[in-house]
Amino acid sequence: MATKKKTTAAPAPAAPTASPAQASLERFCDGGGTHEGFRFLRAWWQGDGPRPGIAGYVLKKLRPGDDPEFGRAARYDVLLPRAAPSEYMVPEHLLARYDEMLPLFARHAFAQITIDLDRSEPLHVGYERVRSYASSFTHSCHAVILVLHQPALALSANAPHCHLIIPARFLTAGGFGAAATALCSDPGHRSAWQAWQAHLVAN
Repeated sequence: MATKKKTTAAPAPAAPTASPAQASLERFCDGGGTHEGFRFLRAWWQGDGPRPGIAGYVLKKLRPGDDPEFGRAARYDVLLPRAAPSEYMVPEHLLARYDEMLPLFARHAFAQITIDLDRSEPLHVGYERVRSYASSFTHSCHAVILVLHQPALALSANAPHCHLIIPARFLTAGGFGAAATALCSDPGHRSAWQAWQAHLVAN
């Protein structure tokens, strides 16, 4: 007499795990005080999902408009610590490496200082004054992307101004290293403002 074999049902396939939503780049302005002609923004990542990186935000500062001629920044510089590898002078490379090497548990993204220039001075005078101030950050192993905007070229009445965009990690001979948490804070804002005031007195 034939015996019946017991069959076992195959396990149901596991439900797909939903991917976390993309992290967003959040920004907060002037936490350390409000000062005419001097603005401080700090940016951080909100959420645990994939990060689009800061390169898109920063490179947009280099070309803020759509016009092929007048949509570009009037000038930009990349200021590096003395020990930093020379290839970091290229903003696309610096930003790509920063985005690639930032751990998901790190929240700080960058600090941005915006300084209005005196309309009564030639543009290069104000720019060089801000540039020498920006270079002081490199003495503390910060990289700075310095961007000059001249809105009048695009028929805007806004004042000419400079952006100093400072990634929130120190840059050394080995690339991006320790987190620059003190920079991305209200005390960091106040310290940057005080340094700018001292720079104006000296220059």
